[in-house]
Amino acid sequence: MLQIICIAGNLDIVIGIAESESTDWIDGMSILVAVFLIVLITAGNNYMQQKQFEKLYKEAEIYTLQVKLFFSF
Repeated sequence: MLQIICIAGNLDIVIGIAESESTDWIDGMSILVAVFLIVLITAGNNYMQQKQFEKLYKEAEIYTLQVKLFFSF
């Protein structure tokens, strides 16, 4: 989905420059900046979640339970 939005942003920049209007390329650039921010924030969020999961996993390793069977079949 983001690839389609990036293509649309690039096309908007090219069309804006081709029409030789001084501000038409800004729309395409704002699309690409928005995509960049979304990717950056999502990557940061995923990194923080991964670190929290690793911390939780380390805490779970501390508590081990040993079960002994007193009888066998």
